[in-house]
Amino acid sequence: MKFNKLHIFQLLTAICLLGPIYAQAQDPIGRVIRTSGDVSAIDTAGAERPLARGSELFVDETVTTGRNASTQLRLSDGALITMNENTQFVVNEYIFDGAGGSDDSVVMSVVEGTLRTITGIIGDGQNDTYALNTPFATIGIRGTEFGVFVDAETGQTRIAVFDGSISVQPASGGGPTIVGLGGNADFVALEDDTTVVEISEDAPDIEQLINTIIDDVNAADLAALPDASVAVQLQQQLDAAGAAAATPAVDDGQGGALVDAIGNAQAATTDEERQAALAQLVESIIAVDPTFFDDTTIVSASPN
Repeated sequence: MKFNKLHIFQLLTAICLLGPIYAQAQDPIGRVIRTSGDVSAIDTAGAERPLARGSELFVDETVTTGRNASTQLRLSDGALITMNENTQFVVNEYIFDGAGGSDDSVVMSVVEGTLRTITGIIGDGQNDTYALNTPFATIGIRGTEFGVFVDAETGQTRIAVFDGSISVQPASGGGPTIVGLGGNADFVALEDDTTVVEISEDAPDIEQLINTIIDDVNAADLAALPDASVAVQLQQQLDAAGAAAATPAVDDGQGGALVDAIGNAQAATTDEERQAALAQLVESIIAVDPTFFDDTTIVSASPN
């Protein structure tokens, strides 16, 4: 199996977290890995703070993108969320024990706008451990990638499934509709909170709408690394080594080092910090699996 950088970082994040996260207001549940334009978080008291690469994320904050803005978020279980302009998104509840335990769960809400998500460890579990709410429906999933558009004025919802399957439960009740693998459609709509409608004629338009927010997740992930030229080299080496690399066993000490390395890489702002963060990340990977970079060479780019 070929690992790209997205898979590697989901793997590292998932296997290296040390102990349960029973998220309260003060406990970070993830980080911002990319922003463009005006992106902010508003807490339940109404206090607003700007978000930038490396900013921590918390339960019950409303993450908001302004006009022509976008952002990419990574939660602690490896889930990736990409938000388009004029979007409001909230993580209402978050429990993650670091190993895909039975108590893991997440509840999120799209208030308005467009987002696309690749689920993490929690999304790979049972359907009832994951819920994404819109004004008209609750979406439950099992290991998938999907997009959601919510009209800011009407609450009307469009959903596209790109991989895997989801269940869509109208807010007013009734049985769920399976969308995607094993279902009757990949694209559905809710004009109100009572009925899920299969759509086909305008499905390509909906797919294009949602795809505009994330043309290439891997490319965006690379751009979020501290230095693009170094990131490309690391991507190539990870791809080359990934085919032969088995999933490494990690003890607590190694896991902590990897989490720190990833966080430092995402938060670095100066050339010196970027070089140090990359070196720390590579050393941490080698500590987990000494053979991971066999037959490859790490080449650091000189600071500009």
